[in-house]
Amino acid sequence: MREFALAICALLAFLLPVGFYCLILASINRRGKPLIVSGVWDSVGLLFAVSGFFLATMPMLVSEFYVRTFILGDSGEFLTLWLQHWILWLVYFLFLISGSALMILWRAHKTMIFNVDPELFPKALERTFANVGMAIRMRNQQRLILAPETRGESQESMAITQAVPKAAVAPEDSRYAELDIEIFPPMRHITLHWGNCAPEVRRQIENELEKCLESTAPLDNPAAGWFLNISGLIFGTLLMVVLAFVMLILISRR
Repeated sequence: MREFALAICALLAFLLPVGFYCLILASINRRGKPLIVSGVWDSVGLLFAVSGFFLATMPMLVSEFYVRTFILGDSGEFLTLWLQHWILWLVYFLFLISGSALMILWRAHKTMIFNVDPELFPKALERTFANVGMAIRMRNQQRLILAPETRGESQESMAITQAVPKAAVAPEDSRYAELDIEIFPPMRHITLHWGNCAPEVRRQIENELEKCLESTAPLDNPAAGWFLNISGLIFGTLLMVVLAFVMLILISRR
């Protein structure tokens, strides 16, 4: 019974955060407009999804392994893992913390856009560049090189996009950005990879992009249904397991 209870707890700790994470993604993909999330916050969400496994399930499994492996001779008492093997736990949690920090730093230069129509996104991106006074200087497949637009380009882009009038770009404007665009049409998801871009320039483009994307939500986003089904399957499975465990306890007491 003890082993079965431990297995139930490990399963709950592992799947509950994943189920809630999928439920959150389903609600995001059912919104009436796209959602822009920085790579840092997206990494925090991913860490939340796997937190149950690394903070509860894995320690439970390791603890059970040592409890079954190391036994005090004649007394039959189990060695306490937290006291006798504290170095192992210290290394584990240091590795976990450092790995999480590296993941956040590695994804900090990314911007995730959820629930956006890939066909409407290019025009919204062009309006964004025109409104912030920047133009595409070089295009290589999905990679864009951005720099301040000239006065003539500014007038042309305003005529095309009908942007709100803005002040002329100052001659000393030295803004520069490199942008890779990664599109996932089935998920209605786009990832922007920023390279060699000042934080204030990125922030300016993202703020304007959020305004230009308000009307680019897809009419149908299958990702919402996929995540909702996964979440329902997880919660349904956990409910059945818990009910079976409760019934087993009641039957064993009779």
